[in-house]
Amino acid sequence: MPTEPLTLYTSLVPGTRLDMQRAAIQSWNHAGFQVTTLNSHHEAAAVAEVFPEVACETVLRDGKLATGKPVIFINDILQHIRDKGSDKVGIINSDILLTPTSSVAELVAKLPEDTLLTCPRTDVDQPDQINGLLDPYGYDAFFFNRSLIRDWNETSFNLGMPFWDHWFPMMSLLSGRRVLKLISDEFRHLRHHVAWENSLFMFNSHFAELMISQMLDNNIGFGDEFDYSSYASLSAAALSEKNSVSSTSQATPELQDLARFFDSLTKYVIHFIHARSEKIQIQKD
Repeated sequence: MPTEPLTLYTSLVPGTRLDMQRAAIQSWNHAGFQVTTLNSHHEAAAVAEVFPEVACETVLRDGKLATGKPVIFINDILQHIRDKGSDKVGIINSDILLTPTSSVAELVAKLPEDTLLTCPRTDVDQPDQINGLLDPYGYDAFFFNRSLIRDWNETSFNLGMPFWDHWFPMMSLLSGRRVLKLISDEFRHLRHHVAWENSLFMFNSHFAELMISQMLDNNIGFGDEFDYSSYASLSAAALSEKNSVSSTSQATPELQDLARFFDSLTKYVIHFIHARSEKIQIQKD
């Protein structure tokens, strides 16, 4: 067990999947992590009541206006880490369980200062399921030294919403950091229905703007093999079409073209992160 304090940051949800979140908290504590949840005033009191064993911090804003949910901004988590966090920290989604024999805390304690550890989840249907599917696309936990916070500028991304988990390691790569990808089944996730509704397109657009701005000027070859020249015209056409027609649930051709561009861009970023990350495994005794 590591001797220095290791804090794991999340945002617990007081009204749903309580048993799963309690099991997750217990697994994090058992692995050697202290746990802090950040919530807005919409949920902080309820979270403190439902999860009294966890340190609960209140932040001043959330993404409810844009998403319909009081989700926490990633930058507010980073600001709290900057102000109060321990030297080695992690951010994790609230429904990820660590296996009982997990030694990830020991790995985090030894993490070099300039290194980001990314952790994809393993999807399972039952908590005790032996074989699961390692998520090939995203990441549900990150570990890093507090000094890396300067890698991540202000954005509109929220914990529990899409695309922040691609932006996060991409910015560290662009900052010249060493990025490790942990290939392990220690991060377990029970499959469940996810509804992002209209916020998916909003976050996709935000992600595209950020990624293309980085492609314009970087020294690691990001964007060299991706043609983003059509983005401005595709985005303008989609916006013009959206503003000129009445509200409808049917996607217009312009929106479909933009959606295909978003899909290609996301696939490129996922591949780039995977190719530039060093794959590691936890050595079992």
